[in-house]
Amino acid sequence: MSFIAKFFMKKYMKEAYKPKKLPKLPTISRKECFIEKTPWISYKVSYCFASALQMACHYYGEKWIDLGYVNFTLGWTYTWVYIKNIILGGGDPLEAMPFAAPYLGLSIHYYTTNSEEAFLNAIKYFISERKPVLIELNPEIVYRGKESETREPLGFSAHAELFIGYSGENFYFYETAGEDKYLEEGGEGIEVKAEDLARAVESVTKQMMMSWKYHLHVLEKCGEGVLRDYKPIYKRLSELLIGSVYGGWVYLGAKALREVASKREMLGSNVVKFWLRHAVDSRRRNSVFLREFIEEEQGEVLSELMEEASSLYSTALKKIDERDLEGASRILFKIAELEERAGKIFRELAK
Repeated sequence: MSFIAKFFMKKYMKEAYKPKKLPKLPTISRKECFIEKTPWISYKVSYCFASALQMACHYYGEKWIDLGYVNFTLGWTYTWVYIKNIILGGGDPLEAMPFAAPYLGLSIHYYTTNSEEAFLNAIKYFISERKPVLIELNPEIVYRGKESETREPLGFSAHAELFIGYSGENFYFYETAGEDKYLEEGGEGIEVKAEDLARAVESVTKQMMMSWKYHLHVLEKCGEGVLRDYKPIYKRLSELLIGSVYGGWVYLGAKALREVASKREMLGSNVVKFWLRHAVDSRRRNSVFLREFIEEEQGEVLSELMEEASSLYSTALKKIDERDLEGASRILFKIAELEERAGKIFRELAK
């Protein structure tokens, strides 16, 4: 990556993620602490950040908040990102969380540090304050060498987990993916050694070329309650769905999907198929949520568009499996039109 690209990436992270330097915190001498009565919520299809946030919302008493609503506030199941032959089936959750926080009744603090000792102590400190901690890490390092009740070991990925306890030099978290689960009280969760946790986090920050080695999101209850003015969300969703192009090489929304559809050689890749399978599920969930949440007539129209998109994503996958890449390409272009139409409806709702 060029110097200029690195400069703008660091600038983006500083402005979008709103990181704060981890303050000096009291050293925690208490040997063990668990946040009691935290629900364990996970989904077979990975919605890791949304699942972690939903758990925090329920812990703080906002039990009406479901996955559809969290995804609605984050917006990442309503868009695509394409960057130089890399396709991502969603936006940047670290960028989305500061926007979504007030609609979830949360205050989210993103702390960063280069000190492993300070990082590990901070997790203990905030857990002892009964505040759940969301950490983005590489699950391959966490799960390497052992089976889990919830998932198989993975290759590299950036994955969010919710940490709710510690005992000695071990930390405990709730897995956010791998199976559909709702436990009213999740218990102690899954154990990870402190050294493995630190390595798993540093793996992500290094891969993402962040300016810090360690990071954590502290999830607190917002004293002002849940924000109910949804017009800013409608405006954001319209922008995410319709899309845009930055610098001639970063594509968002329908424009990103059209770019992928035009590159038929990409369509058979495992990465594209993974995100298409995810879109089948996410657009179906979006459809159910929008039909119930938006009472205006537009809610029904948006629901139908998302349902049709979900069905077409499934058809595109079948075409790819049949090696009919031209047919898959045509279907993706059609989906881009549907999602762009949805974006225009959200734009009207935002007025």
